[in-house]
Amino acid sequence: MKNGICGMLAAMMLMAATPAVAQNAAAPNEWAIEFIGRAARNYDEAFQAFKAETYLGQTVAPVTETMRDAFRKNVNAYGPVQTYEVVAEHAIGDRLRRVHILAYHPKGIQFFTMDFYRQTPTDGWYLHGMKIDVSVQGLPWPPVPAPAAATAGVKPR
Repeated sequence: MKNGICGMLAAMMLMAATPAVAQNAAAPNEWAIEFIGRAARNYDEAFQAFKAETYLGQTVAPVTETMRDAFRKNVNAYGPVQTYEVVAEHAIGDRLRRVHILAYHPKGIQFFTMDFYRQTPTDGWYLHGMKIDVSVQGLPWPPVPAPAAATAGVKPR
């Protein structure tokens, strides 16, 4: 029990000692789209900055290499990123924000989910989690209304 408490205290002190990071973003969607743009131009440089500037990169350093390798693998398989866009953004209260971005390649897509956190409503946003996927299963699909032409001649019985 004593070792567990000491370990928790050491982890809390490590997080408290983490220096303020440059990624104190005012708008998560703008930071996310800028990061994807940087990665589209030079992914090694983008993920080095990710590791140095983000809370996630500083506290969970191995995730940086995993994310960079996943991005590189998809670029090698699908070709270079042609364009990208924020397709959805969700908020849970004042402290959590999730941004969904699609990156379009000549032969496929990449889907990014980035979770941001801020300690108080007046603080900036820090990247707290990121997922890269090529499956659209995680996309927040809104319902699509049936086209008017498809239902115009149908009469209920």
